[in-house]
Amino acid sequence: MSQLIDTTEMYLRTVLELEEEDAVPLPARMERDGLLYVAGDRLSEAVERRILQLLRHPTQSPYGEESDESDESTVSLSALRPGPHGASAVVRRIGEPIQTDPQLMYTRHARVQPGAVVSVTSSPGGGTVGSGGRAAELPTQTAAHIFVAKH
Repeated sequence: MSQLIDTTEMYLRTVLELEEEDAVPLPARMERDGLLYVAGDRLSEAVERRILQLLRHPTQSPYGEESDESDESTVSLSALRPGPHGASAVVRRIGEPIQTDPQLMYTRHARVQPGAVVSVTSSPGGGTVGSGGRAAELPTQTAAHIFVAKH
C-alpha cells in the first residue's frame, strides 16, 4: 500500500511541476478526462488545499470560463464583424479544439487570453487580433474557437 501512495505522490509532483511551463492542468479536469484517477483515500484535504493554494484558487481554467451556450453576447472571433476600422472585444474563452494547437502560441504572444481586451481587424483568410501593441494573424478555422464579447 505504501508503494501506491508513493507513486500517487510522485505523479502529483510531476503534475504540479508543469506549472513552470505555463501548462497548469488541474487535477479535477484530468480526472474528468480520464487521465487521472485518485481514490478518495489517496488525496487528503490538506493536499487538496495545497494544490488550490499553488494554483491561486482558480475559478476558471487557463483557457477561460465555461460558456453558457445561450449567452448571445459571446461569439466566436470568426463570427465577429469588426468593420473597416476594426473592433474591440473581450476574450471570454478559448475552445478545446485549439488548446493544443501550435497557433495558440502566437495568440499568447499577442496577449490573447481570457479576460484580455483585444483589437480585432479583418484580413484575407481570417483576422488579426492582439493587444498591447502585439498582434497575431489567425486563420478562420483557429479564430472560430476563440470566443469574445464586444467591448
